[in-house]
Amino acid sequence: MTRQNNLNTFGEIVDGAKYKVREGVYALIGRESDQVALVGRVHSDLHELPGGGLEGSESHEEGLIRELKEELGWAIRVGSYLGKGVQYTTLSPRGRYYRLEGHFYIAEKLGEAGGKIEDDYEERWLSFTEAIQKVKYEYQRWAIKLFKSHQKN
Repeated sequence: MTRQNNLNTFGEIVDGAKYKVREGVYALIGRESDQVALVGRVHSDLHELPGGGLEGSESHEEGLIRELKEELGWAIRVGSYLGKGVQYTTLSPRGRYYRLEGHFYIAEKLGEAGGKIEDDYEERWLSFTEAIQKVKYEYQRWAIKLFKSHQKN
């Protein structure tokens, strides 16, 4: 991890590469049994924090509520802001460069909301240790560690 302009920055920055910026919001939801909620791809070992890209002019809270309803069918309450992390990566086989800007929030699952539309995602609860090992991106690992330290206080 490097710190760049007071940001927690991850991944390798390629000189001369043109990065497309994707801003997203992500929820950190815990259980009393020291587990954190993740979304997993069906029939895959790919794990990510619940959340995703903002649409149009929606606020962080609106985007997070929409994303968790679409991915998991959950109603949530958005709580404290944990921080922002930036991940430099390539997301496509054609080698396009992306700067993923993630805003991370503590949230609470209120219940089922219905309306799940992304059938390729499923709810997964993992221990903090397992979650840190299995999430795809470093900036999400950083957020899980930050959330874990917040839970201890």
